[in-house]
Amino acid sequence: MSIPMKKNLYPLFFLLCASFYLSAQSPQAFKYQAVARDINGQVYANQPVSLQFLFHADDENGPVAYAEALQTQTGDFGKFAHDLGTGGPVSGLPHNFTNLDWANHQYFLRVKLIVGGTEEVIGVSQLLSVPYALYALQAGQSAGDGDPDPTNEIQQISINGNKITLLPNGGAIDLPPAPVYTGGTGIQVNGTIINNTGDIDPANDITTASTAGGDLSGTFNNLQLNASAVGTGELADGAVSGAKIAQQGAAGGQVLKWNGTAWAPANDNGDTYTAGNGIAIVGNVVSNTGDIDPANDITTASTAGGDLSGTFNNLQLNASAVGTGELADGAVSGAKIAQQGAAGGQVLKWNGTAWAPANDNGDTYTAGNGIAIVGNVVSNTGDIDPANDITTASTAGAT
Repeated sequence: MSIPMKKNLYPLFFLLCASFYLSAQSPQAFKYQAVARDINGQVYANQPVSLQFLFHADDENGPVAYAEALQTQTGDFGKFAHDLGTGGPVSGLPHNFTNLDWANHQYFLRVKLIVGGTEEVIGVSQLLSVPYALYALQAGQSAGDGDPDPTNEIQQISINGNKITLLPNGGAIDLPPAPVYTGGTGIQVNGTIINNTGDIDPANDITTASTAGGDLSGTFNNLQLNASAVGTGELADGAVSGAKIAQQGAAGGQVLKWNGTAWAPANDNGDTYTAGNGIAIVGNVVSNTGDIDPANDITTASTAGGDLSGTFNNLQLNASAVGTGELADGAVSGAKIAQQGAAGGQVLKWNGTAWAPANDNGDTYTAGNGIAIVGNVVSNTGDIDPANDITTASTAGAT
């Protein structure tokens, strides 16, 4: 007969595979051993668990005839063991193991697992052969036995494969098959021995208590950059903004200047700026207080108007741009007057509409005595010395 259990708790040996001697020295307890697992089949390895064991009389939901509690620590694979009958009391429930009446009652064991404050019933099963060795002890000590020799009342428990047998006349039970384990990555299963074939050297493991090296120091929860750990190689180009540079005692308007050894605060070339016409200086800000409208600026691409046309590099006077008002008095010399087809000796004469070449009054001059005419030049060829001339003011002399 198999023992029904939920998947959370896998019995390794629900009953002790050993001999019980029905004597006054027989223990009032029996062995219980199991593996604690969660609802997903994962073992509760190496952690504290709480359990309660309740003995129900005659039915799995019958009255509780005995109860005990256990606080224990699971092993590497969630395994734990306990001697039922030796646990602590459960509040409000009977706690006298010797009061269990094995002769007149069947008992069902209910096991509760409590982890992290969560309680779950992980198995209910009927107790069969082994605990009833305790009843055999009672029978051997009964008043009606009449045999003072307890050695002829011994019952023997034996195991063969998955079957446990109590002899004589004790019956037998079939244990559920033990789980079969298969080695995963880094694990080797050899019979009942599970070996780690991966990293078995704990000395090279990094834990939260390990101390960092290199550019860092401290443990995992408090890693610190070492002094001078961040150099040129660690800084990305453009990573240092103005806010990242310490003041270093700099005053307003100072700059960082290489002093031959390090960058240090210093005056900006020692220059002091004064605002001229159209300029305002407020702090380090220089502003234009004059023309700030680029739309009205004349550039080399601007086109001239009025008396001029073209751009800056090719300005041209427009036709008839220069009139009387633009000419200064005496500005027009003979060289500035176009020939207009004039012949030698002609003059510019107003013809009623415009100045045009014409003869000079139509007169021809002939040189007389003491006169010479060359081209348009009339010369005195006689007395040209005014000093020997007799005028009305001259004074006569003696005869």
